[in-house]
Amino acid sequence: MWSASDYASRLTRSTVAASSLRRSARNANSPRSRPISSRVVYVHSVGSHHSLPETALLCRRTKLFHLCEKYSLTMNQVLHRLKRPLLYLMGPAYVVAGILHFVVPELYVQIVPPVFPAALALVYLSGLAEIAVGIGLLIPRTRRYAAWATVALLIAIFPANIYMATHGVVIEGLPGGGDPSDLVRWGRLPLQGVLILWALWYTQPPIAADQQ
Repeated sequence: MWSASDYASRLTRSTVAASSLRRSARNANSPRSRPISSRVVYVHSVGSHHSLPETALLCRRTKLFHLCEKYSLTMNQVLHRLKRPLLYLMGPAYVVAGILHFVVPELYVQIVPPVFPAALALVYLSGLAEIAVGIGLLIPRTRRYAAWATVALLIAIFPANIYMATHGVVIEGLPGGGDPSDLVRWGRLPLQGVLILWALWYTQPPIAADQQ
């Protein structure tokens, strides 16, 4: 017959053996106990959602995005620096163009479409409008309103450019000859769009740096 001490000794040895087996099983399933190659595959399969080609493509796209972002920032900085000098070119240009409507109105009358009455009055009116918007663009408080007025003015006089291009108008008395080439006639049409975009640039709310 076993004594109580024998039972206790056997129970202790069984508990120790079971604990050792559980530790061995846990160590065997641990990533550290695996070969290096297996551990690399394990980490890649668990910690990554992209294959190698997808990761390389993602990196290239990220670099391209940062490059485009950097280029966009650079262009914005350049445009911001040019905005004020171009404004002081744009305003006086409209003032001079408006004054010419009063100096040589006979040149402008020739490009007014016949469907519009009182061609000379329209020339004077458009000249006065150009002088007004030119001055308004130079004043910070009226700049946005003058820019919108410039857009409206450019749209209003656009039929004269169309008439000049489609009817081959020869402007008599124009220095250097009043019969421009077809390239010049039709080139004025997209140029009008550029002038409209230029004026729209100043319809945006000014930032603190522009107000100073």
